[in-house]
Amino acid sequence: MSFFKKMMAGMGVGNMKIDTQLDVNEIQAGESLTGVIHIVGGGADQELNGINMHLMTELHTEDGEHHVITLENYRIVDNAFVGAGEHLQVDFSIPIPTDTPVSFGLSNTWLRTEADVSFAIDPKDDDEIIIAPHPLQAIVMEGIESIGLSLSQVEFEEAPYRMGSRVPVIQELEYRPQRFSLLSKKLDELEVVFVPMEQAMRVFFQIDKRKGWFKEAFDQDESNIYIELPYDQQIAPAQVTQFLEQHIL
Repeated sequence: MSFFKKMMAGMGVGNMKIDTQLDVNEIQAGESLTGVIHIVGGGADQELNGINMHLMTELHTEDGEHHVITLENYRIVDNAFVGAGEHLQVDFSIPIPTDTPVSFGLSNTWLRTEADVSFAIDPKDDDEIIIAPHPLQAIVMEGIESIGLSLSQVEFEEAPYRMGSRVPVIQELEYRPQRFSLLSKKLDELEVVFVPMEQAMRVFFQIDKRKGWFKEAFDQDESNIYIELPYDQQIAPAQVTQFLEQHIL
């Protein structure tokens, strides 16, 4: 291969290209994402030092801060030789962490594929992913809605150290009582934060009750509770409903 073609490939002209194709673009947190990486050789033979994938998310907090977080890194391919114009396909299956933020509010999640190519501009490809709630999150949300609460807002805040979150920013779901419901006279709002642990899903609740202006002025209308839901046990929405009713009604 001529020196000119190698030089041009190093500048990105006629360089190797990659294209990641996902089997699905919507997946539950905790599941495995599968797909195929298409590698197309450029105008010159090139050494591929590896292909890495990065699960990334972009969050905007209520105080205006902007965060781009790498949630997980995956090594897909080690060293390989890619001939000029050669077309290769690599299948992959990667686990999506249970603490990946659900696609609510001001959040974007994508999978970045990067090829490490010797003496050349590293090609990359970004693919957006929609993250659906983990099964336990979905059960909790169903239990909350069954007592007459509706999701009103989703915010991101810096994670308190005591929560034990792996991700520096937490996703906070805010629920408010439906109009004219029984809870509308007892509750201002319910804030919910999910923190996946190794063996269980920890769910934090902040209950903001209606108790008059005096207690609200001194923050005496709020109570903080949490429950842990083991991954290996069957949990029903009715159990979540009962737990919340004991603390709200």
